[in-house]
Amino acid sequence: MASVLERLKRKPGPRLQTALVLLLLAILTILMTWPLAGRLGSQVPGRDGDVWVHLWTFRWIKDALLSGQNPYYTNLLFYPNGTFLYSHNIAWVNIAIWLPLQALIGEGAAYSLHFLLIILFNGFAGYLLVRELTGSPLAGFVGSLIIAFWPYALSHQDHPNLIFIAWIILALFFLKRFFDRQQKRDLLLAAVSVALIGLTRWQLLIIGGFIIGLYILYRLAGDKFYRTPRFIALLTLIFLLALLIMIPLLLPIFIALTGQSVTSDLFLEVAPFSTDLLSYLTPSLYHPLWGETVSDIYANFPVHSTVPFLGYTALLLAIIGIFTKWPRSRFWLVAALLYILLALGPALIINGRDTGLPLPISLVDDTFIIQMVRRPIRFNIILSIPVAVMAGYGIVSLREKTKSVWQV
Repeated sequence: MASVLERLKRKPGPRLQTALVLLLLAILTILMTWPLAGRLGSQVPGRDGDVWVHLWTFRWIKDALLSGQNPYYTNLLFYPNGTFLYSHNIAWVNIAIWLPLQALIGEGAAYSLHFLLIILFNGFAGYLLVRELTGSPLAGFVGSLIIAFWPYALSHQDHPNLIFIAWIILALFFLKRFFDRQQKRDLLLAAVSVALIGLTRWQLLIIGGFIIGLYILYRLAGDKFYRTPRFIALLTLIFLLALLIMIPLLLPIFIALTGQSVTSDLFLEVAPFSTDLLSYLTPSLYHPLWGETVSDIYANFPVHSTVPFLGYTALLLAIIGIFTKWPRSRFWLVAALLYILLALGPALIINGRDTGLPLPISLVDDTFIIQMVRRPIRFNIILSIPVAVMAGYGIVSLREKTKSVWQV
């Protein structure tokens, strides 16, 4: 009897903790997206035409692969001449998840289930990163909740490959480990993660590239030990390996981009899709309690359908983390501010009013990289990562304060 009690008092091991977090995230994913899980075979997540575009694309890639056709060309559009799909939004990783699922449960149900898995995987990757940075499983779990149920991500049901940011989080996770341990395994996994970012959505290489590049510069600047030819060569190898993995699917697009007829399709809409500064503090339009209350405010925003709201609890925890764990949280504050500046667009908009105040992105908004993103508001999808990490540090600080109070 005594031995049983002793086992119950012990903290669960790391593997059990990880399994419990994964189980809790799965349950919460079902609850937060209900009734999607109960309608897998009859309904799919989404509001407008893009969800049908993705379903069509998934089916087309399946048929093309099975019949040996070129996936970048189809005559099912603009029949009988057909059209090239080089500038089409093909979500290769999403399709790879969907293909085996649709063979088991059908195409529509598989699409819905793969959407749920994206949310779950985002949260789990966030748990790994925040736990690694803070050393606290509890902080990791809180960080996973912020990332998994980030309002901007949940309001983007029509773009399952845009919200699939787990690979960006894992790239940061393995880069952090590589800097700390310098093991080849972490180098390889970082390279695979970077490759999967691009294979999920090419735009994500740009959107996520800012925080990945900034983290590398931060670590290099912080310790001269890393600023050696050998270490720089190893870091370069990560991106060369990633390019090698991506090149079979990227090369046809790169060749096509040299043609004027394709590039014009890629560079559309910048200013109308900026983030309103007030939207960061305005609760979700889809909230069952106060959604109607804020609907008039959302009507003033440049983009009505997506929710850049930071969340009051997440913001409070992040502020605590900044002030109490400043040396460790400063990089993540810089990253958060960078993504907010990028998401605000070329001019500051507050409550629907263009203040005329130019913002940094206005200096580069006509460059290839920024125009490839097309909509500044999309940078908000990455903002969940630094906010989750800072909030994780806030949790660590609160736990330390609580322990010290009880000890007194």
